[in-house]
Amino acid sequence: MKVAVITGAARGIGLATAKRFFAEGHAVVMLDVLEDQQAAEAAALGDPDRVLALRCDVAEHADVEAAMAAAKAR
Repeated sequence: MKVAVITGAARGIGLATAKRFFAEGHAVVMLDVLEDQQAAEAAALGDPDRVLALRCDVAEHADVEAAMAAAKAR
């Protein structure tokens, strides 16, 4: 299965992109600092086996490393 990693996935273009990849059969890793909003959007996709929502500030190297490690582990 292909995996798309989407930044800014809690709203706007990032969310639209995550939904598009999801609809096309990809697993999606949703990254954003807006945890609550992103969690709600991830749950709305309805397939927790294909969605991983993680808090990540892409300006912080440690956050990105942790997110990628979590995605790989999943």
